Amino acid sequence: MPTINFIRGFFDAEGCTYIEGKSMVIEMNQYDKDLIMNLAMTLKRNNIYPYIRYQEYLDKRRSKIYSRYVLRIKRKSSVYKFLTKIGLHHPKHIKKISCLRPLQAPKGGGGRSGMLT
Repeated sequence: MPTINFIRGFFDAEGCTYIEGKSMVIEMNQYDKDLIMNLAMTLKRNNIYPYIRYQEYLDKRRSKIYSRYVLRIKRKSSVYKFLTKIGLHHPKHIKKISCLRPLQAPKGGGGRSGMLT
């Protein structure tokens, strides 16, 4: 089972963050279904609730269809928990999160509020 440190390193290498509508999204892509499922189980044990989808895409340069699994965290409370429990270490992710907008603790969720870096 992946550890918190493994998930942090994996996200720093393979993950991305962006805003979709009014929500911040944390996303990781992987070709290995077992790895994605194990990541999801570890996150769920830490009360972070991702969802996984299967995706096929066309590589136009190679004219080949590839498939991957996408693990997304979109629920505000789960994004907050990911950033506080797992955290980010890669400077590009830290900078992007700080530029996107302040992330407040979910209502009734306790914890601190304000900008997370």
